[in-house]
Amino acid sequence: MTFPESGDQHEPIEDLELDPTATDIPVEWFFDEPDGQDDPIRITRPHFVTAVLVSHEGAIWLPAVLTTIARSTRSPEVIVGIDTASTDNSADILTESLGSDRVITLANNPGFGAAVGSALGRTPRPDFTMGDINPGSHPSDSVEWIWLLHDDSAPDPHCLERLLEAADDNPSAAIFGPKILGWHDRRLLLEVGVAITADGRRVTGLERREHDQGQHDGTRDVLAVSSAGMLIRRDVWDALGGFDPELPLFRDDLDFCWRAHRMGERVLIAPEAQMHHREASAHGRRTTTGTTDLLVLDREAAVHVLLAHSSGIPGFFLGLRLFFGSAVKAVVYAIGKDLAAARGEIKAVFHVLTHPGKIKSSRALIDKNATEPASVVNHLRPSTFEQLRAMLEAATGLATTSNTSTPTLSALDSGPVDDDAAFLDQSSGGFISRVIRKPSVITVVLLSIITVIATRSLWLGDGVIQGGALLPSPWGASDLWAFYFDAWHNVGPGSTADSPPYLVVIALLGTLLLGKATMAVQIALLLAIPLAGWSAYFASRAMIPSKAIRLWGAVTYALVPAMTGALAQGRIGTAVTAIVLPFAIRSMFRTGQAGATYRRAAGSALLLAVVLAFTPAVWLIGVIATVTALVIFRDTLRTNYRQFLIAVIGSFLALMPWSFGLIRQPVRFLLEPGLDVSSLTDPNISMLDVIFLHPGGPGMTPVIVSAGIVLAALLALLRTDRRAVVLIWWAFAGIAALVALVQVLFLFTPPGQTIEIRTWPGPATLVISLALIAAAALGAQGLRTRFVGQSFSVGQPAAVVAVLGAFLAPVLSAVWLIPANDSTLYRGDPVAVPAFVAADALSPQAPQNTDYQ
Repeated sequence: MTFPESGDQHEPIEDLELDPTATDIPVEWFFDEPDGQDDPIRITRPHFVTAVLVSHEGAIWLPAVLTTIARSTRSPEVIVGIDTASTDNSADILTESLGSDRVITLANNPGFGAAVGSALGRTPRPDFTMGDINPGSHPSDSVEWIWLLHDDSAPDPHCLERLLEAADDNPSAAIFGPKILGWHDRRLLLEVGVAITADGRRVTGLERREHDQGQHDGTRDVLAVSSAGMLIRRDVWDALGGFDPELPLFRDDLDFCWRAHRMGERVLIAPEAQMHHREASAHGRRTTTGTTDLLVLDREAAVHVLLAHSSGIPGFFLGLRLFFGSAVKAVVYAIGKDLAAARGEIKAVFHVLTHPGKIKSSRALIDKNATEPASVVNHLRPSTFEQLRAMLEAATGLATTSNTSTPTLSALDSGPVDDDAAFLDQSSGGFISRVIRKPSVITVVLLSIITVIATRSLWLGDGVIQGGALLPSPWGASDLWAFYFDAWHNVGPGSTADSPPYLVVIALLGTLLLGKATMAVQIALLLAIPLAGWSAYFASRAMIPSKAIRLWGAVTYALVPAMTGALAQGRIGTAVTAIVLPFAIRSMFRTGQAGATYRRAAGSALLLAVVLAFTPAVWLIGVIATVTALVIFRDTLRTNYRQFLIAVIGSFLALMPWSFGLIRQPVRFLLEPGLDVSSLTDPNISMLDVIFLHPGGPGMTPVIVSAGIVLAALLALLRTDRRAVVLIWWAFAGIAALVALVQVLFLFTPPGQTIEIRTWPGPATLVISLALIAAAALGAQGLRTRFVGQSFSVGQPAAVVAVLGAFLAPVLSAVWLIPANDSTLYRGDPVAVPAFVAADALSPQAPQNTDYQ
């Protein structure tokens, strides 16, 4: 292969040989590093590769593409170039590099797929017989491949070699695709597999301007791969009839891979193989196509693919959905002053619906070899959460877009923008856009909005927050520190009781807030819901891989009745515990794993100490659960008993001498900071209420709201592959239910009082809620994949009902919370500064009057 000498202006591509740089990934103290595994033995097969390079107005990129092909460590056996009526010197460049016998020139541009078919039809097939019988032939067991190349796609020198290695490692797969990177910015990720949403949006699963750091490496199944660098087994290409001629420009690769799935074949992305792509067509870089035409053609192709892979009544309703969906998006585009996109949406859908003959032709091509339904790829398509997030991103983009001379399809495609943007100043706007799309940030923002609206009357005004179980706090953090360290508390006749250790946490937070103790209480209580949601989302990463399920679990946990009750009743103990509890449970799970260190045990002890300081009942539940685990799993956990002892006993000893008072007066295990009055509890509460996650008192939602969570957790027990872990969470919930049962059945007299009261079972109910949400999340993980291809069963509608009920639980809870009609909190002037802590000086000497005398 020779490289042409030309005076034309070409768009260069830098040296593609990148030296890998090692990146040190920080490991949190509660993580274990996985053990290494030996590489599997690769069984190689003889391969015959025919590369087809299609060019159309690509003279500016072809020299770089041909140069990188010439540098390949594994060259294709045959390479043929085909030019589709280019007006530049693309055909000349191909001829000078490949030779006139390997270049085909067409008088028109029939589209990429038709060009590939024409090139293959004019290229003689190889002779696959034994070499000793027919010299010059190829082994009879050779695997014949087709390698598709664009005139703006430059393969890495090892690209083809890595693709064939992936084929040897996965002999059952028929189509492979490389990792697609930027043309100028070689680290910019463009594609690692593509999919399509229910409304036809093409998604890559990548963040905008995301750079390659190996985070998407690993060969895996995908719905489709790009035609730029696609490696196809020849028999599959022939059986499918190549690309659909009704899709000349966009979505042809996605449709082809979808048809391969329906024929029973596998499509894999092989990120070890890399391709640098200019994406000239998608970004309007070719001179023959305008931006408006691209928008229409892209949307038309998307609708065409969806309708072609549906039929009958579902296809009819899908057509209506796409039409009305495009109408809505057209209105949104018009509001965003993008009239061209608005016209394109309507024009594209209308054109598809008014040309049913094209859909019929595509369906005939699909039905020719289809043995599987279109739903066979459902587990490879974006989840509902990902689609909702994409809609939010699109709306945000429309709201912040400005006119630009650079055409782009960013409104239609996810993933990075044109890689020219990599050379622009990436200011804080880019960073902010990446941050706000993170599910954890979405969780916090959503819950913060709900909480701020519900507590709108408590954020501004004179005085401090008080009412319910919450007594007024002092103005300054120094008052809290002084009260904690004083041996004598000047309250009423005086008290020598040990200061409650939770004051340290509040005082420390107040100190960080420039000494504003009232602000510390306000954050700990009023922002407990969003902080608890963030805590649950972050701490469940290792257990629940699905971001959508984790987001549901986090929002549901933050809005369970125990949390809304804590907010309405001013129970700061339950509020803070809800934030710390997910991390404490995770750390204890890590403590039980092989190789757990004493440092990890010390971290668990610190988290448990915070839980003990605010809600001793939750700490007691944790101790009982730990002892139970050590007994049941004694063979597995025998080497970790020292770590568990450090975590449990260390947390108790860390709060001396206050913690010894719990032993002298066990009723204090059922109390938490603040006032304990009968008006904040439900005198008619039953254990059935607790089972449905309702501890009683102000702030409760109807029981039916949380019934979906319980039902979903029950159905999770039907997952035989996850039953062991789900049972562990149910056992944890059962232990908490026993503590709640004691609080429901018996009345207690708090120290320093003479009247029996019913203690609030909110902390125990919070633990039950968290355990059942975790069980439901585990049951939902991978549920859709299990149902794909299965025949109808009773479990499917039951699962639908459970999922619907679980999904509605946080929604209805938020709707019920926002009016905040039964909140007991208000703003007012504190009567006496130490009242906030006086009620916690629990001893027989403690006065019932909390005012200064």
